[in-house]
Amino acid sequence: MKILQVNSARNWRGGEQQLAYLLEGLPTHSVDTHVACREGSDLLKYCQQRGVAYTTLPFRGSWDRTTFRGLQTLLRKENFDLIHLHTASAHSQTVLAHTRLRSRIPLVLSRRILTPLRSRWFSRWKYNYPGIVRYLAVSDAIRRGMESYLKRPERILTVHSGVDPARFATPPPHTWLHERFAIPKRTPLIGNASALEASKDYHTFLETAAQLHRQGLDAHYILLGEGPQRSLLKQRAETLGLAEQVHFTGYLHQLDTILPELDVLLMPSREEGLGTAILDAYAARVPVVATRTGGIPEMVRHEHTGLLADVGQPKQLAQQVMRILGDQDFADQLRNGGWQQLTEHFSHERMIQKTLQVYREALDG
Repeated sequence: MKILQVNSARNWRGGEQQLAYLLEGLPTHSVDTHVACREGSDLLKYCQQRGVAYTTLPFRGSWDRTTFRGLQTLLRKENFDLIHLHTASAHSQTVLAHTRLRSRIPLVLSRRILTPLRSRWFSRWKYNYPGIVRYLAVSDAIRRGMESYLKRPERILTVHSGVDPARFATPPPHTWLHERFAIPKRTPLIGNASALEASKDYHTFLETAAQLHRQGLDAHYILLGEGPQRSLLKQRAETLGLAEQVHFTGYLHQLDTILPELDVLLMPSREEGLGTAILDAYAARVPVVATRTGGIPEMVRHEHTGLLADVGQPKQLAQQVMRILGDQDFADQLRNGGWQQLTEHFSHERMIQKTLQVYREALDG
Protein backbone atom coordinates (compact mmCIF):
# COMPACT_ATOMS: atom_id res chain seq x y z
CA MET A 1 0.00 0.00 0.00
CA LYS A 2 1.35 3.42 -0.98
CA ILE A 3 -0.23 6.52 0.56
CA LEU A 4 0.18 10.17 -0.38
CA GLN A 5 -0.21 12.41 2.68
CA VAL A 6 -1.05 16.01 1.70
CA ASN A 7 -0.56 18.74 4.30
CA SER A 8 -0.30 22.47 3.54
CA ALA A 9 0.48 23.72 7.07
CA ARG A 10 3.32 26.18 7.54
CA ASN A 11 3.83 25.59 11.27
CA TRP A 12 3.83 22.56 13.55
CA ARG A 13 0.63 22.03 15.49
CA GLY A 14 -1.47 19.13 16.68
CA GLY A 15 -2.43 17.93 13.22
CA GLU A 16 1.18 17.76 12.12
CA GLN A 17 2.08 15.73 15.21
CA GLN A 18 -0.69 13.25 14.36
CA LEU A 19 0.66 12.98 10.82
CA ALA A 20 4.15 12.40 12.24
CA TYR A 21 2.81 9.49 14.28
CA LEU A 22 1.35 8.03 11.07
CA LEU A 23 4.61 8.50 9.17
CA GLU A 24 6.49 6.72 11.95
CA GLY A 25 3.95 3.94 12.52
CA LEU A 26 2.60 3.01 9.10
CA PRO A 27 5.87 1.55 7.71
CA THR A 28 5.69 -1.16 10.40
CA HIS A 29 2.46 -2.27 8.70
CA SER A 30 4.04 -2.45 5.23
CA VAL A 31 2.65 0.93 4.18
CA ASP A 32 4.82 3.27 2.09
CA THR A 33 4.20 6.98 2.53
CA HIS A 34 5.00 10.10 0.53
CA VAL A 35 4.31 13.63 1.83
CA ALA A 36 3.25 16.65 -0.21
CA CYS A 37 4.02 19.64 2.03
CA ARG A 38 4.51 23.40 1.93
CA GLU A 39 7.84 24.88 0.92
CA GLY A 40 9.81 25.98 4.00
CA SER A 41 7.36 24.40 6.46
CA ASP A 42 8.08 22.68 9.76
CA LEU A 43 6.74 19.48 8.21
CA LEU A 44 9.34 19.71 5.44
CA LYS A 45 12.09 19.96 8.06
CA TYR A 46 10.65 16.90 9.79
CA CYS A 47 10.63 14.90 6.53
CA GLN A 48 14.22 15.90 5.78
CA GLN A 49 15.40 14.95 9.26
CA ARG A 50 13.56 11.61 9.26
CA GLY A 51 14.27 10.57 5.67
CA VAL A 52 10.59 10.63 4.66
CA ALA A 53 9.91 10.87 0.91
CA TYR A 54 8.42 14.27 0.11
CA THR A 55 7.45 16.77 -2.55
CA THR A 56 7.28 20.50 -1.80
CA LEU A 57 4.58 22.79 -3.19
CA PRO A 58 3.77 26.48 -2.59
CA PHE A 59 0.20 26.02 -1.25
CA ARG A 60 -0.55 29.74 -1.70
CA GLY A 61 -4.30 29.19 -1.47
CA SER A 62 -7.14 27.18 -2.94
CA TRP A 63 -6.55 28.50 -6.47
CA ASP A 64 -2.75 28.40 -6.67
CA ARG A 65 -1.92 27.19 -10.17
CA THR A 66 1.63 26.13 -9.33
CA THR A 67 0.39 23.81 -6.59
CA PHE A 68 -2.41 22.58 -8.84
CA ARG A 69 0.04 21.64 -11.60
CA GLY A 70 2.52 20.19 -9.11
CA LEU A 71 -0.09 17.85 -7.68
CA GLN A 72 -1.09 16.73 -11.16
CA THR A 73 2.53 15.93 -11.97
CA LEU A 74 2.97 14.04 -8.70
CA LEU A 75 -0.19 11.97 -9.24
CA ARG A 76 0.87 11.08 -12.78
CA LYS A 77 4.41 10.17 -11.70
CA GLU A 78 3.73 8.06 -8.60
CA ASN A 79 1.51 5.02 -8.32
CA PHE A 80 -0.43 5.93 -5.19
CA ASP A 81 -3.14 3.61 -3.88
CA LEU A 82 -4.78 6.25 -1.69
CA ILE A 83 -4.51 9.96 -0.83
CA HIS A 84 -5.04 11.32 2.70
CA LEU A 85 -5.86 15.05 2.93
CA HIS A 86 -5.00 16.77 6.21
CA THR A 87 -5.62 20.52 5.77
CA ALA A 88 -8.06 22.88 4.04
CA SER A 89 -5.73 23.98 1.23
CA ALA A 90 -4.57 20.40 0.72
CA HIS A 91 -8.22 19.41 0.38
CA SER A 92 -9.05 22.13 -2.14
CA GLN A 93 -6.00 21.72 -4.34
CA THR A 94 -6.10 17.93 -4.40
CA VAL A 95 -9.76 17.59 -5.38
CA LEU A 96 -9.18 20.10 -8.20
CA ALA A 97 -6.17 18.12 -9.49
CA HIS A 98 -8.05 14.85 -8.94
CA THR A 99 -10.96 16.17 -11.03
CA ARG A 100 -8.73 17.44 -13.82
CA LEU A 101 -6.98 14.07 -14.11
CA ARG A 102 -10.24 12.13 -13.72
CA SER A 103 -8.33 10.11 -11.16
CA ARG A 104 -9.84 7.05 -9.53
CA ILE A 105 -7.48 7.08 -6.54
CA PRO A 106 -9.68 7.09 -3.40
CA LEU A 107 -9.40 10.11 -1.10
CA VAL A 108 -9.61 10.21 2.70
CA LEU A 109 -10.22 13.59 4.37
CA SER A 110 -9.39 14.48 7.97
CA ARG A 111 -11.13 17.34 9.77
CA ARG A 112 -9.73 18.64 13.06
CA ILE A 113 -11.55 21.92 13.70
CA LEU A 114 -14.99 22.64 15.08
CA THR A 115 -15.66 25.77 12.99
CA PRO A 116 -18.97 25.39 11.07
CA LEU A 117 -18.58 24.51 7.41
CA ARG A 118 -19.29 27.29 4.94
CA SER A 119 -22.43 27.46 2.80
CA ARG A 120 -20.53 28.63 -0.31
CA TRP A 121 -20.84 26.45 -3.39
CA PHE A 122 -17.14 25.61 -3.60
CA SER A 123 -17.03 24.46 0.02
CA ARG A 124 -20.13 22.29 -0.48
CA TRP A 125 -18.70 20.90 -3.70
CA LYS A 126 -15.28 20.00 -2.31
CA TYR A 127 -16.69 18.37 0.85
CA ASN A 128 -19.19 16.34 -1.16
CA TYR A 129 -16.70 15.47 -3.90
CA PRO A 130 -17.46 11.86 -4.93
CA GLY A 131 -13.81 10.83 -4.81
CA ILE A 132 -13.75 11.25 -1.02
CA VAL A 133 -14.66 7.80 0.23
CA ARG A 134 -14.02 8.36 3.95
CA TYR A 135 -14.05 11.36 6.28
CA LEU A 136 -12.12 11.18 9.55
CA ALA A 137 -13.27 13.47 12.37
CA VAL A 138 -10.96 13.73 15.37
CA SER A 139 -13.94 13.94 17.73
CA ASP A 140 -17.60 13.01 17.87
CA ALA A 141 -18.37 16.73 18.18
CA ILE A 142 -16.82 17.39 14.76
CA ARG A 143 -18.48 14.31 13.27
CA ARG A 144 -21.93 15.49 14.41
CA GLY A 145 -21.27 18.94 12.96
CA MET A 146 -20.42 17.48 9.55
CA GLU A 147 -23.20 14.92 9.18
CA SER A 148 -25.90 17.34 8.02
CA TYR A 149 -23.48 18.94 5.55
CA LEU A 150 -22.59 15.74 3.71
CA LYS A 151 -24.65 13.95 1.09
CA ARG A 152 -23.10 10.67 2.28
CA PRO A 153 -22.92 11.06 6.08
CA GLU A 154 -22.40 7.33 6.46
CA ARG A 155 -18.87 7.86 5.16
CA ILE A 156 -17.78 9.88 8.19
CA LEU A 157 -16.43 8.31 11.36
CA THR A 158 -14.51 9.38 14.42
CA VAL A 159 -10.85 8.55 14.82
CA HIS A 160 -9.64 10.34 17.93
CA SER A 161 -6.18 11.84 17.91
CA GLY A 162 -3.61 10.02 20.00
CA VAL A 163 -0.44 10.69 21.95
CA ASP A 164 2.59 8.51 22.61
CA PRO A 165 2.39 7.70 26.36
CA ALA A 166 6.17 7.38 26.44
CA ARG A 167 6.73 10.88 25.03
CA PHE A 168 6.98 12.42 28.50
CA ALA A 169 9.01 9.67 30.13
CA THR A 170 11.94 12.00 30.89
CA PRO A 171 12.70 11.43 34.58
CA PRO A 172 12.52 14.32 37.08
CA PRO A 173 13.64 16.77 38.24
CA HIS A 174 11.92 19.12 35.81
CA THR A 175 13.23 22.59 36.57
CA TRP A 176 13.61 24.44 33.26
CA LEU A 177 10.67 26.82 33.75
CA HIS A 178 11.59 27.65 37.34
CA GLU A 179 15.16 28.37 36.32
CA ARG A 180 14.37 30.21 33.09
CA PHE A 181 11.96 32.64 34.76
CA ALA A 182 13.59 32.71 38.24
CA ILE A 183 10.50 31.25 39.91
CA PRO A 184 10.92 29.99 43.49
CA LYS A 185 11.13 26.21 43.58
CA ARG A 186 7.87 25.46 45.43
CA THR A 187 5.74 28.02 43.61
CA PRO A 188 2.91 26.32 41.66
CA LEU A 189 2.95 26.61 37.89
CA ILE A 190 -0.33 26.81 36.00
CA GLY A 191 -0.07 26.74 32.23
CA ASN A 192 -1.48 25.94 28.83
CA ALA A 193 0.23 24.55 25.73
CA SER A 194 -1.76 25.92 22.80
CA ALA A 195 -1.48 28.52 20.07
CA LEU A 196 -2.08 32.09 21.25
CA GLU A 197 -5.25 32.62 19.24
CA ALA A 198 -8.84 33.64 19.91
CA SER A 199 -10.38 30.15 20.05
CA LYS A 200 -8.08 29.18 22.93
CA ASP A 201 -9.50 32.05 25.02
CA TYR A 202 -6.33 33.07 26.81
CA HIS A 203 -8.21 36.16 27.98
CA THR A 204 -10.23 33.90 30.26
CA PHE A 205 -6.95 32.17 31.22
CA LEU A 206 -5.63 35.54 32.43
CA GLU A 207 -8.92 36.42 34.14
CA THR A 208 -8.70 33.09 35.96
CA ALA A 209 -5.12 33.93 36.99
CA ALA A 210 -6.34 37.29 38.32
CA GLN A 211 -9.12 35.55 40.23
CA LEU A 212 -6.63 33.16 41.83
CA HIS A 213 -4.28 36.05 42.64
CA ARG A 214 -7.10 37.89 44.43
CA GLN A 215 -7.75 34.74 46.44
CA GLY A 216 -4.16 34.88 47.68
CA LEU A 217 -2.66 32.09 45.57
CA ASP A 218 1.06 32.62 44.98
CA ALA A 219 1.44 31.01 41.57
CA HIS A 220 3.01 31.71 38.19
CA TYR A 221 1.29 31.27 34.85
CA ILE A 222 3.00 29.81 31.78
CA LEU A 223 1.80 30.29 28.20
CA LEU A 224 3.54 27.56 26.19
CA GLY A 225 2.97 28.60 22.62
CA GLU A 226 3.05 31.31 20.02
CA GLY A 227 0.40 33.09 18.02
CA PRO A 228 -1.20 36.31 16.80
CA GLN A 229 -2.56 37.36 20.22
CA ARG A 230 0.76 37.44 22.04
CA SER A 231 1.11 41.24 22.21
CA LEU A 232 -2.53 41.71 23.19
CA LEU A 233 -2.23 39.12 25.94
CA LYS A 234 0.94 40.69 27.30
CA GLN A 235 -0.88 44.00 27.55
CA ARG A 236 -3.81 42.33 29.30
CA ALA A 237 -1.50 40.67 31.83
CA GLU A 238 0.01 44.07 32.63
CA THR A 239 -3.44 45.65 33.02
CA LEU A 240 -4.40 42.91 35.47
CA GLY A 241 -1.24 43.53 37.49
CA LEU A 242 0.19 40.13 36.59
CA ALA A 243 3.18 41.12 34.45
CA GLU A 244 5.60 39.50 36.93
CA GLN A 245 3.56 36.30 37.27
CA VAL A 246 2.69 35.59 33.62
CA HIS A 247 5.40 34.19 31.32
CA PHE A 248 5.38 33.73 27.54
CA THR A 249 7.74 31.00 26.36
CA GLY A 250 7.09 31.13 22.62
CA TYR A 251 7.04 27.88 20.67
CA LEU A 252 9.19 25.21 22.35
CA HIS A 253 10.39 21.98 20.77
CA GLN A 254 11.35 20.40 24.11
CA LEU A 255 7.79 20.21 25.45
CA ASP A 256 8.40 16.68 26.72
CA THR A 257 10.87 17.99 29.32
CA ILE A 258 8.84 21.12 30.20
CA LEU A 259 5.17 20.15 30.42
CA PRO A 260 5.71 17.78 33.40
CA GLU A 261 6.85 20.82 35.42
CA LEU A 262 3.31 22.24 35.47
CA ASP A 263 1.11 21.67 38.50
CA VAL A 264 -2.09 22.23 36.50
CA LEU A 265 -2.90 22.42 32.80
CA LEU A 266 -5.56 25.12 32.44
CA MET A 267 -7.31 24.97 29.05
CA PRO A 268 -10.21 27.47 28.83
CA SER A 269 -10.92 27.11 25.09
CA ARG A 270 -14.09 28.58 23.59
CA GLU A 271 -14.09 25.95 20.87
CA GLU A 272 -11.90 22.88 20.47
CA GLY A 273 -12.04 20.10 17.92
CA LEU A 274 -10.41 17.78 20.43
CA GLY A 275 -7.50 19.45 22.24
CA THR A 276 -4.47 17.15 22.23
CA ALA A 277 -2.70 19.35 24.79
CA ILE A 278 -4.94 17.57 27.29
CA LEU A 279 -3.63 14.20 26.11
CA ASP A 280 -0.08 15.52 26.45
CA ALA A 281 -0.92 16.53 30.02
CA TYR A 282 -2.24 13.05 30.74
CA ALA A 283 1.03 11.58 29.44
CA ALA A 284 3.03 14.06 31.52
CA ARG A 285 0.92 13.24 34.62
CA VAL A 286 -0.31 16.84 34.93
CA PRO A 287 -3.86 17.36 36.30
CA VAL A 288 -6.24 19.07 33.85
CA VAL A 289 -8.82 21.83 34.20
CA ALA A 290 -10.68 22.54 30.94
CA THR A 291 -13.94 23.82 29.50
CA ARG A 292 -17.00 21.95 28.35
CA THR A 293 -16.73 22.57 24.64
CA GLY A 294 -16.24 20.59 21.44
CA GLY A 295 -14.39 17.34 21.88
CA ILE A 296 -12.94 18.10 25.32
CA PRO A 297 -15.63 16.18 27.28
CA GLU A 298 -14.81 13.11 25.16
CA MET A 299 -11.39 13.07 26.83
CA VAL A 300 -12.07 14.64 30.22
CA ARG A 301 -14.39 12.71 32.49
CA HIS A 302 -15.27 15.21 35.18
CA GLU A 303 -13.73 14.35 38.56
CA HIS A 304 -12.21 11.16 37.13
CA THR A 305 -9.62 12.24 34.55
CA GLY A 306 -9.80 16.02 35.07
CA LEU A 307 -12.13 18.86 36.01
CA LEU A 308 -14.51 20.77 33.74
CA ALA A 309 -16.02 24.25 33.87
CA ASP A 310 -18.31 26.25 31.60
CA VAL A 311 -16.83 28.33 28.78
CA GLY A 312 -15.86 31.90 29.71
CA GLN A 313 -16.26 31.39 33.46
CA PRO A 314 -13.01 32.34 35.26
CA LYS A 315 -14.55 31.95 38.73
CA GLN A 316 -15.49 28.33 37.97
CA LEU A 317 -12.07 27.64 36.47
CA ALA A 318 -10.31 29.17 39.48
CA GLN A 319 -12.41 27.05 41.82
CA GLN A 320 -11.40 23.88 39.97
CA VAL A 321 -7.72 24.85 40.01
CA MET A 322 -7.89 25.38 43.77
CA ARG A 323 -9.49 21.96 44.26
CA ILE A 324 -6.42 20.38 42.65
CA LEU A 325 -3.80 22.51 44.38
CA GLY A 326 -5.51 22.09 47.75
CA ASP A 327 -5.83 18.30 47.75
CA GLN A 328 -2.79 16.26 46.74
CA ASP A 329 -4.64 12.93 46.99
CA PHE A 330 -7.33 14.22 44.63
CA ALA A 331 -4.66 15.56 42.25
CA ASP A 332 -3.01 12.13 42.23
CA GLN A 333 -6.37 10.52 41.53
CA LEU A 334 -6.82 12.75 38.48
CA ARG A 335 -3.26 12.02 37.31
CA ASN A 336 -3.90 8.29 37.46
CA GLY A 337 -7.28 8.62 35.80
CA GLY A 338 -5.85 10.70 32.98
CA TRP A 339 -3.04 8.21 32.40
CA GLN A 340 -5.52 5.33 32.23
CA GLN A 341 -7.76 7.27 29.83
CA LEU A 342 -4.79 7.97 27.58
CA THR A 343 -3.39 4.45 27.46
CA GLU A 344 -6.77 2.76 27.00
CA HIS A 345 -8.48 5.12 24.55
CA PHE A 346 -6.17 7.84 23.21
CA SER A 347 -2.77 6.33 22.49
CA HIS A 348 -1.01 7.04 19.20
CA GLU A 349 -0.94 3.31 18.46
CA ARG A 350 -4.72 3.17 18.69
CA MET A 351 -5.00 6.13 16.32
CA ILE A 352 -2.61 4.49 13.83
CA GLN A 353 -4.50 1.18 13.92
CA LYS A 354 -7.90 2.83 13.39
CA THR A 355 -6.56 4.99 10.55
CA LEU A 356 -5.00 1.96 8.89
CA GLN A 357 -8.32 0.16 9.16
CA VAL A 358 -10.00 3.09 7.38
CA TYR A 359 -7.39 2.95 4.61
CA ARG A 360 -8.07 -0.74 4.06
CA GLU A 361 -11.84 -0.22 4.01
CA ALA A 362 -11.43 2.63 1.52
CA LEU A 363 -9.37 0.44 -0.80
CA ASP A 364 -11.84 -2.42 -0.49
CA GLY A 365 -14.54 -0.10 -1.80
